[in-house]
Amino acid sequence: MATSSQSQGSGAEAAAQDLAGLISRRVRSIDPDDPERGRKAFRVFLECVLSTELGKDLINDAAFYQMVDHIQIQMETDPQLGPAVREAASLLLEGKAG
Repeated sequence: MATSSQSQGSGAEAAAQDLAGLISRRVRSIDPDDPERGRKAFRVFLECVLSTELGKDLINDAAFYQMVDHIQIQMETDPQLGPAVREAASLLLEGKAG
């Protein structure tokens, strides 16, 4: 019989797998010839993670997307985070993230 903590752990693992699957599907749908493909892949990641953490109902709020724009620009232009963002985008496009 599973304990409460085991059930919570299993639920967290399932949620993480669901999130990874959603990100993967959305990234694969980006046109391979799109010159902004890396930025869009990282954008998908940000949107999915933030909506999961802050509430899925935010996807219907225009302010949510403005917030994501702001966060992405800040991360991309930060001298220390910028390279990590580009590396994450590459991993997302290769299907190796998560």
